[in-house]
Amino acid sequence: MNDIEREGTAAFARALETNTTLQALYLDNNDIGTEGAAAIANALETNGTLQTLGLEDNDIGREGAAAIAKALETNQVLQELDLNSNDIRGEGAEAIAKALETNRTLQNLDLDWDSISTEIEAAIDEALERNGTLSGSTVPPPPVGVAVDHLKIDLSLYI
Repeated sequence: MNDIEREGTAAFARALETNTTLQALYLDNNDIGTEGAAAIANALETNGTLQTLGLEDNDIGREGAAAIAKALETNQVLQELDLNSNDIRGEGAEAIAKALETNRTLQNLDLDWDSISTEIEAAIDEALERNGTLSGSTVPPPPVGVAVDHLKIDLSLYI
């Protein structure tokens, strides 16, 4: 935890908009909230290099997840997304499911501990089946797909 919070996240987001080298960013446990998630989402719409984004336990909620989902509809680079423990609930998870219908680059998605109903889990499962590129995902209970282990390297420590 770096206590980046909302204001610091806005600075990261501005940098991501013009970034041409950073491929992984982990902002886990930094209380970025809805505002921080929206700022990151705006950056994802134009960023062409970020492949891995970790936003675990940041209290982004429904609105933050919906903003990230909107970015996933156009982003053609992001391959791994961790939204674990963000209390995104139904509306946020529905938005993610909708984005998965068109996004063809995301390969790993973590929505564990996000208070998602069984109906929304089913919608995500359907989106995963149509998506064809997601090879690993964590949604309680685990959806269709094969779990993929991946190495996390926190490059934010080197910025």
